[in-house]
Amino acid sequence: MIPGETIAEHIGVATSVVSRRLRLLETLGLIERLPAPDDGRAYLVGLTDEGRHHVAEVQDVRSRRLGGLVESWPERDVRTLAELLAKFNGSAAGPARHCKATGGDVRE
Repeated sequence: MIPGETIAEHIGVATSVVSRRLRLLETLGLIERLPAPDDGRAYLVGLTDEGRHHVAEVQDVRSRRLGGLVESWPERDVRTLAELLAKFNGSAAGPARHCKATGGDVRE
């Protein structure tokens, strides 16, 4: 379980935006929100069994789709793509910060 504020910081949006989305996900039975033991105003968020099942299904569909797109590629190209995606995902994993040049959020 993680704090809702951590999710907001990670994706670079206001806590209120995340809170509204989490309420919807909770209504759908995909997450559960529990009061944080050390802060009565905060809450912790975690996937329910249904949420974990849904995430696994989405990952499976995406994996099959990606596999179909690159099945005719040479193995070295697929390996290069995997390495670059891993690098990209590592860069995207940090908290968002505002970029003055573009006016949008970027990852560190």
